[in-house]
Amino acid sequence: MKLPITEKLTLESSEDQWYLLVRGLINELLTTAVIQIESERKIRIKIVIKTIIPPGTINGQTKSLFHGTMEQRISNGMARIDEFFSNLMMKNQWLFVGYIDNKEDAPIFIVHYTLLNMSVYTQKLTSENIADFSIAGLN
Repeated sequence: MKLPITEKLTLESSEDQWYLLVRGLINELLTTAVIQIESERKIRIKIVIKTIIPPGTINGQTKSLFHGTMEQRISNGMARIDEFFSNLMMKNQWLFVGYIDNKEDAPIFIVHYTLLNMSVYTQKLTSENIADFSIAGLN
């Protein structure tokens, strides 16, 4: 079955295991994840995680621009709220770089949002080569 390029997933590993890789105690983390494709259809995949970046180590900032049919002052307020929320999520997120095992080792990038207890993945597009995949340089 073909997996969606980007979707929510549930990692079947814990922060204790993640920190083993972060601290260099293991070279990679073998784990599984469940992806809910449709309302009652779940797929379990094997993932090999090569790199994990824990919360608080990413230096970045979101800038938002909100366009809509509302007054400019409301659009400006919406943009500020979006920036605040995005930056809050970024400070508390885990980043995972690895590949889906047994699927031609398809590269995968996962973000786990601690505050929402939600993970989202994306795969390399067929139009991207491995060097151009935005997270390839982290491996």
